[in-house]
Amino acid sequence: MTPLLAVDPPYPRRGIVTAMFKEMTSQAIQDKTIMVIGADNDINVHVYESFGFELKGKTVLASSVKGESYRLFALKKTP
Repeated sequence: MTPLLAVDPPYPRRGIVTAMFKEMTSQAIQDKTIMVIGADNDINVHVYESFGFELKGKTVLASSVKGESYRLFALKKTP
């Protein structure tokens, strides 16, 4: 399980996350592993869809901070 995939802030937009994500999804497909990912905004949903993920659902999560909430989108990719 990979709980977080990120690149150090000084290195944005160099294809690093894309390369890591492609390797991770390629390995999951070889292993016949179902991949599930969460996103918190429409831009990330679009990015994951471009990698072949399918939006399966969305919800709003309540926050412990009064009046705040967070959107969560669930996406899935099956080998």
